[in-house]
Amino acid sequence: MSAKDIRIELIKLSEQALDLAEFIDRNGTDVQYEVGFVGGTRPVDTPHTSAGHLAAELQDSAVKLFSSFEFSSQIIKVQEAEERYDEEHSEAMRELDLR
Repeated sequence: MSAKDIRIELIKLSEQALDLAEFIDRNGTDVQYEVGFVGGTRPVDTPHTSAGHLAAELQDSAVKLFSSFEFSSQIIKVQEAEERYDEEHSEAMRELDLR
């Protein structure tokens, strides 16, 4: 996954979050049911139109992205760079103190 791919996934994730917020503004957070008919005779209630369902989809997308190696490796690279910087900074300060 390239930087461009990560950017695209983050944009998709933010769009999902905005869609959820908009849905909550319109419909609230109560579970709402859509009614379908199985065999044309019995209604089947399914809560697939609720904010909770959309929140679960958002969470699944976020977990998938944030737990991916490509995303995590970016964080690790920064942490390693910060550690190198801290070590170099500490070494430079020790050298200044010795003089």
